[in-house]
Amino acid sequence: DYANLRATLKGRSLGVPLERMLVNLGTVPAEEFTGPLEQLPRFLSQVAVSLASDEEHAVTVEEIDATVEHAEFADLIETARASKSGALKELAGLMVDAANTRTAIRARRRGRSASELAATLFPGGSFGLDTIESAYTLSVAELVDAIAAMPGLGGVDVASLADPSTLDVVLDNLIARFLRSARAMQFGPEPVIAYVMAREAEVIAVRTLLIGRLAGLDREVLRSRLRELYV
Repeated sequence: DYANLRATLKGRSLGVPLERMLVNLGTVPAEEFTGPLEQLPRFLSQVAVSLASDEEHAVTVEEIDATVEHAEFADLIETARASKSGALKELAGLMVDAANTRTAIRARRRGRSASELAATLFPGGSFGLDTIESAYTLSVAELVDAIAAMPGLGGVDVASLADPSTLDVVLDNLIARFLRSARAMQFGPEPVIAYVMAREAEVIAVRTLLIGRLAGLDREVLRSRLRELYV
């Protein structure tokens, strides 16, 4: 649902046709995204309304990504809470931690202000937003060290976290390892969640390989950018 909303908002913003961009795998039929977005279910329509542009401000692709991602994480956290599944709560928290880590490190490298960072962080992770904001006053290297030491990230490799080319990979691998252990659960939603996310990881791997080959990257560089699979 959120992927279709993101695709629709971006397509309309850029004037790109929506054919082949929507998928019929959500709870809302894909064709409903081609009509007025205000008529979508509330959890989607309120996101679209919040991004309505006016004559003075045209919505950017970055704003669309950030707004939809915030709504998606809020939905994930609420779903985890309502499910009463400890594993789903832990997974949701880990995904938020990974997103906040990625956001903070990249913002610090770009010299973004603390107020700009605060507007882009997600609540619901294992470490408080004030903890990240306090560490944000440090140098990039010290910020990476401080985040890597936070219990929620499970002793992630500092060097990989500090390297822009491997930042995404090392964070995604944390989630992969969690889901690999979740697969072993005999009862509960964990094996189903792990299976769905494993298929997503396979798609990401194929996309990475295709884009890398088109860009002319050698095999070793491509191999370094592949995430761990859950199976």
